[in-house]
Amino acid sequence: MKKFSVLLIELLFVFSMCALPLMAAGNEELSDIKASDDMPVEADPSGIDEPGMPNVPDYLEYIGVVNLWVGYSTLSMNSVNAFIDDINDDADTLFDMETSNMDKAYVLGLDLGLLVFKGFPLSIGARVEYVGGFQASIKGTNSFLGLLPDVTRTLDALLVPIMAGATYNLNIKGMPIDLAADAYIGYALAKATLTQDWTTDETANLSGGGFAMDFGIKANYRVSKPLSIGLHIGYRIANIEQMTADEEANNVFGLDKGEVLKNVYDSDSVIAFDFTGFTFGINANMKY
Repeated sequence: MKKFSVLLIELLFVFSMCALPLMAAGNEELSDIKASDDMPVEADPSGIDEPGMPNVPDYLEYIGVVNLWVGYSTLSMNSVNAFIDDINDDADTLFDMETSNMDKAYVLGLDLGLLVFKGFPLSIGARVEYVGGFQASIKGTNSFLGLLPDVTRTLDALLVPIMAGATYNLNIKGMPIDLAADAYIGYALAKATLTQDWTTDETANLSGGGFAMDFGIKANYRVSKPLSIGLHIGYRIANIEQMTADEEANNVFGLDKGEVLKNVYDSDSVIAFDFTGFTFGINANMKY
C-alpha cells in the first residue's frame, strides 16, 4: 500500500509538469485573439484608402489650401448698355448701325487659405480675381450718300477684386467627393477704355473702385488626397458707381482729367459700371 501511494504521487507530479506548459500556451493564444477582437477598425474618412497612409481627415493632415479657377460670368452693366443704345439711336439717321453690348465676361481667380482651427474644416484667407468684360462696340456704315467715313466706337472694361473671406469644406464619407461653400468681401479696382475711330480719333482711359463681395459653392472630385478638381458656381456683387478720366480726352468724349463719365444723352446721368453677376467655371484645389 505504501509503495502504491508513492507511485501515484510520482505519476501526478509527472502529469502536472507536462500539462502546465500546455495550459499556459493555450491561455496566451486566447488572450491574443481577445485583444485583436476588441481593437476598433478605423474607416478612412477621406473615402480613399491609400496603402501606407494613416486614416486622418484632410483638415488634420494639411495646414492650408490653394484654389485656382477660371470661368464665365454674366454682367449687369445696365447703365453702360443704356449709354451704348443712346449713341446708337443718335447716329442711326446717318449710319447703318451695328452694336454689341457688354453683358458677359471671363473670370480668373486665385484663393490662398489657411486651416487655422485644427480639427475643423474651415479655412480663411485671401482671394484675387480678374474679371475681363467682352468688348462692347458700335460700328456705323455711312448710309447718307456715302459721303461720311465709317465710324467705330469700342468699350473695354475690367475689374480686379481683392478680398478676404472663408471657405468651409465637407468631405463626403466613403466617396472621393468634396463639397465647399465660400464667402469673400473686399475692394475692387476697375479700369475702362473708350475709343473712337472716325474723322477724329480719340481714346479715353477711365478708372474707379468700390465694394465687392463673392459667394460660391464647389463640387470637386478627389484625384488624390491633396488634389481635387471640379465645378464652381458663384455670385459676385461689384457695382462701381462712377468712373473718372485718367487724363484729358476733350476732342470727342468731352472729358477733363478727373471728370466723371456721364451720359450726355440722358440728362448727364452718371454711368455706373456694374460687374454684378453669376460665375460658372472649373477649379483645381491643392492642399498643402
